[in-house]
Amino acid sequence: MKLTLEMAIEAFADWRKNKKSKAEAMPELLTKMIKDLHPIYGTTKLRQSLGVNRNQLKSLGIIDTNKTKSITPNIDNSQNKFAVAHVNSQELNGELVLKKGNNSLTLKLPHQHLESYLPTMAALL
Repeated sequence: MKLTLEMAIEAFADWRKNKKSKAEAMPELLTKMIKDLHPIYGTTKLRQSLGVNRNQLKSLGIIDTNKTKSITPNIDNSQNKFAVAHVNSQELNGELVLKKGNNSLTLKLPHQHLESYLPTMAALL
């Protein structure tokens, strides 16, 4: 069975409900869940959903050094006038926003898939 964020949320709730003391260390299974889900959901989503803080993530080796990652827009001079973004970070949590006038299109994917979808998105424009 594939790990989902909902499964992790439930596991964290169960642990918090049943732990014997406030100082009890996070079980290894929960730390593994965080490490497995981080590339998909990123630091902010995991912190909000699982109720963990930056220090806990840092202790697991998950360091969010920059709040903003490098995406360099390049305005194409074609008639569409959309910005085409190229992903320059392996840590990016995969969000691409294309805007034209009042319209926008947002694509959210794990960072390892985003760049492969850029040609397809460009073709739709």
